[in-house]
Amino acid sequence: MITNSTNLYSQDDFRSRDEALTFHVGLAVRMSTYNDPSVVPPVPALFPAARRRWEQASEALGPAREAEDYQAIGMRLRECLVSLIGEITNDDLVPKDNDRPKAADFKAWFALFAGYIAAGSSSAKLRSYLKSTSQVWNYVNWRTHAKNAAHFDAEIGVEITNDLLNTVSNSWLRHSAGQHPDAATALPTP
Repeated sequence: MITNSTNLYSQDDFRSRDEALTFHVGLAVRMSTYNDPSVVPPVPALFPAARRRWEQASEALGPAREAEDYQAIGMRLRECLVSLIGEITNDDLVPKDNDRPKAADFKAWFALFAGYIAAGSSSAKLRSYLKSTSQVWNYVNWRTHAKNAAHFDAEIGVEITNDLLNTVSNSWLRHSAGQHPDAATALPTP
């Protein structure tokens, strides 16, 4: 019988502490999945090619066991970032007197993107943050070539790449919606 110290559940429904505990643990586990931000990416419709490559890298993490497996995850993440650049590049990003960066020059394109999407003084903090996230490129590139690649390093690469995709998606939406005073023109829909 359940005593007063465990009166979270009716004694009519649960006749023993073990039954109540089993129910409570199951309920807690189930409820925790509702608040898990990794269950559903915030904006899955944006940048589908980059998101698909990220999902492939994420799925490869589970069965990975050898250094070569973790290096392959790094390559998939690098391909994800190159795909992202392919989906966000636009001639409007390039200032008039500047040369267009090479197609796969992630850092150059990402700096242009950050300057365009977060233009003006009201977006200085976002622009600075976006530019700093381009360091994800250095990390996944290192992961691709590291002979001592390990599980946690690959997992970090998967997570920081996902964060970058989500930040870019939300920044894009913020800009497109004109939700900052210095918004110029909206970029075309990806």
